[in-house]
Amino acid sequence: MAPYWFKDDFTGLVGQVTAADVGLTWAPIDVSAAGNTTPIILPGTAATGATGVVNLMMAVGNNEAQDSGIYWADQTPLNPYNDLQIEFRLALVDAIGGNTTAMWGVEGLHNADGDTVAESAWFRVTGDQVLLTESDDTTNDESNTSAITLVASEYHIFRIDFGDMADVKFFMDGTRVNAGSTHDMTNLTAAEAMFQPIIKMDHGAVAEAGSLYLDAVTIWGTRTSYRDD
Repeated sequence: MAPYWFKDDFTGLVGQVTAADVGLTWAPIDVSAAGNTTPIILPGTAATGATGVVNLMMAVGNNEAQDSGIYWADQTPLNPYNDLQIEFRLALVDAIGGNTTAMWGVEGLHNADGDTVAESAWFRVTGDQVLLTESDDTTNDESNTSAITLVASEYHIFRIDFGDMADVKFFMDGTRVNAGSTHDMTNLTAAEAMFQPIIKMDHGAVAEAGSLYLDAVTIWGTRTSYRDD
């Protein structure tokens, strides 16, 4: 069976992210009462270091809960049992605050509080800039801290490999992250094993900075499933 392939490098479009901007694929996550947290597509420049990026940002100086990101608006066609692979090229533009979280990966139905999302696998970074790998299959809830501290403005390629659902693997720049940890996601039923990409930043009612440049998202896998229950 032929594999499927999806790629978006956000080239040629400039302005606020709406579904219409990018072919009805992405939808914005934009939560802020006073500040500007709307995801913005920026052109390729020396400053962005890419051919085009989505800029996710916290609005500095506004003491409020904020959320900035993009996802597929709860359209969840990605089956991890189909050898799903998802890859992101991105950079933290500056060091994020101590109460701010950035995450990128896949999820089931979205919730503003990532800890309440029932099914997920993603990378996460908090105010110490240390990279975590996390997964949840409704039974096995894993969160593992790596020895990697991300540096502001440095791009990296992050990949999540679902080829072995008993040991889902996380990579940064081709090197496995937290190789000594096991992310078992075999508890997912067919109904639960339906994902969408998620890239976002958020914080609670504080005034903190944070910005992320998303350069590209690539997704591929097979068209047949190893599970039919």
